[in-house]
Amino acid sequence: MAIKHTEDFKQEAVRIALNSGLPRRRVASDLGVGFSTLIRVSSSEPGTSGRAEKKRKRRSSLET
Repeated sequence: MAIKHTEDFKQEAVRIALNSGLPRRRVASDLGVGFSTLIRVSSSEPGTSGRAEKKRKRRSSLET
């Protein structure tokens, strides 16, 4: 069964991911959430979608 996190938890997770200087995978692991979940929540937060989209494009161009 999936765990429903509160909006406060999601906002704090995004704040930590953006400001901690730690890799997103580490933040996700430390918080007990999936990496893709953290990325999805980050890109749905106001003011972060442009940054997340740029990173996604950069990653996909590096992988090909």
